[in-house]
Amino acid sequence: MRHAHYKLLPHRERARHRVAANYPPVYVQTHRRTSDFNPASIAGLRVWLKADALALADNSPVSFWPDLSGSGNDVAQATGMKQPTLRANQVNGRPVVRFDGIDDTMFKTALTGFVCTHGHTVFAVVCPTSTSAFRMAVVTNYQKNELRQNNGAGRAEWMIPSGFFQVDSLSPMVGLWKVWAGTYEVAAQRIELNINGVKQGNATDAGPLAVGDLYIGSRTDTLFWIGDIAEVLVYDAALSSPERQRVENYLIAEYALR
Repeated sequence: MRHAHYKLLPHRERARHRVAANYPPVYVQTHRRTSDFNPASIAGLRVWLKADALALADNSPVSFWPDLSGSGNDVAQATGMKQPTLRANQVNGRPVVRFDGIDDTMFKTALTGFVCTHGHTVFAVVCPTSTSAFRMAVVTNYQKNELRQNNGAGRAEWMIPSGFFQVDSLSPMVGLWKVWAGTYEVAAQRIELNINGVKQGNATDAGPLAVGDLYIGSRTDTLFWIGDIAEVLVYDAALSSPERQRVENYLIAEYALR
C-alpha cells in the first residue's frame, strides 16, 4: 500500500498552539486556518478527515487518508484503480478528494471508539456532480447509517439507524459546495438533516443504532460517489443544536461557503 507523507510541525510551533495539542503529530495541517475552532473540543469526535492533510501533488492518487481525531480510524485503498484523486485549489483555495463514480472508494473496517449510547453525528463538506441514482458520501454501517445523494434529482439524504427511514434535502445539491450534517439522537429516536446549518427535516426511528465499517465514497463496492469531498467529521454522539452549529460555522468559514 502506498502511503502519503505528512508534514511534521516543529515542537516550538506546536507549543505556540498553532495546532491542537491532541493532534497526532504527523497528521497536522499545512495551511493557515481561517478559524481557531477545533472540532475535537466537542466530545465524541472519532473520525476527522481533511483533504488538506494530504501532502500530495495535484492529480495524485490517494491511497491513505489519515484520521486527525486521534482514534486511529484512518481510511485507505490499496487497489490503484480504486483510489480517488487529490485535486488542488478547488474550494476556497483548499484541495479536495475527487471520486470518479466508477470504482473509487476508501474504507476502514471495524471503526474504533464508538459505543453508540447517545447518538451519532456525521458532517461532510461535499459537492456532488451528477444527479444519477444513489451515491454514497459517508457510510458508517452498511445499509443503515448513510449520508448520501438520493434517487430524486440529486438531493442530499440521511438514513439512520434501521435503514428504513430517511430525511432528504429540500433542494438538489448537484454542483454546490455545502456542509451536510446528519444527526441521530437515541433517547428521542430522532433523525435530522441540516444543509449549511439549515434544517431540512426530521423523522423518527427506533433503531437500534450501531456503527461498523466506514466507507468514504461508496457502500462497500457499490453506489460510488461522483464528485468531491473536502472534509468529514464523525461523532459518537448526538450533538446538541449549539454544538452542531459550532461545527457547521467552522466548516462554512473554512471553505467560504457563504
